[in-house]
Amino acid sequence: MSFRIWMMLLGMMLFIVRTVWVYFGPVWVIAPIAIACFFIFVPKWHAERGGNSKHGDEGKRYMELGALRKAEVEFMNAAASAIRPITKAQILVQLGECQRRQKKFMEAEESVREGMTALEKAKKTVTVPYAACLEKLGNIERDRENLSEAIQLFRQSLDVLSNVKDVDPREVASKQCALAISESEAGDRANFIPDLERALQACEESLGDESPECSALVVALGAAYTHGHAYSQAIPVLERAVVAQRILYGHNDMRSAESLYQLGIACQRTGEIEKATTNFEHLLKLHESHLGSDPRDTAYVYMRLAEVYADGGRPTLAADFARRTITLLESNGHGGEQLAEAFDRLAQLWDDAGQAASAVQYRDKATAVREAAMTPSSGS
Repeated sequence: MSFRIWMMLLGMMLFIVRTVWVYFGPVWVIAPIAIACFFIFVPKWHAERGGNSKHGDEGKRYMELGALRKAEVEFMNAAASAIRPITKAQILVQLGECQRRQKKFMEAEESVREGMTALEKAKKTVTVPYAACLEKLGNIERDRENLSEAIQLFRQSLDVLSNVKDVDPREVASKQCALAISESEAGDRANFIPDLERALQACEESLGDESPECSALVVALGAAYTHGHAYSQAIPVLERAVVAQRILYGHNDMRSAESLYQLGIACQRTGEIEKATTNFEHLLKLHESHLGSDPRDTAYVYMRLAEVYADGGRPTLAADFARRTITLLESNGHGGEQLAEAFDRLAQLWDDAGQAASAVQYRDKATAVREAAMTPSSGS
């Protein structure tokens, strides 16, 4: 329609509104407008709310069951129907977490950044959801082993929360936890132990001693003591972590693998061989009961068992696990220092048994593995 017709229609509408207002009162003008708005906007809000609730709840349920692909589809549907920027960002963060767990790091980053863009357009950058987006990006970079970028993102997340009024202390604690653990993994010794201790205190106060965040912090703190050779400090911290994780996840969950490994090392270094053996044996059962475990991780457990069996005067078992290490690594095409150490362990066992000739053979094999690892491949 032309501009003139539009103006005529607008004039007629204003004339009708004025006439009704004058002769029947304002109620007869306001009420129809309110009813029209109700029927236009409420169905849209209800559709968004209902769709988000249905798909979002299904996505969370699938996440808890470990059905990550189905969860991803549900979160995608929920994000597609979201209208409000904050709602959309919250769903996209959940979608990003689902994709991160599937190691789809590029898709996860795209999802989270889409949520951040929605918040930036709505000028909602000083909000808890925006801080959650930064934290999730930090988790993605941490999984990619880009620890310096992860640390920077976690700090930005905390900076955002510092400007949010009446923020839930649990939100701050989770970000402090992520920052401290990343600093410990990056070996930033000037910061990570104080940050770990502060984050742990905040977690205990706001989330409780048995929360997953506290458990992760306790493991990181124990590992930090172990890496710093403070084994006597590490043992009680890591024992606490093992107990907490068993309460949280049960006795056969791989999330307790790191604490068992670090506790075994600390006990071995302090001469508590029986305790070290018990922890490494339990860790081996975890690896053997979970399909898809990285062979190199299992090989590390084999080698630790070979060491503690040797330290405990059980050379036959020690040799058996050293051979298992070699077989596992060679059958999966893994060489390098890990394989060389297994040959060295066998050589030492033969030395201890007085079999010098056999020891020399295994040391020669270790040397050959190291030389092969240092030699550039023909395709490079």
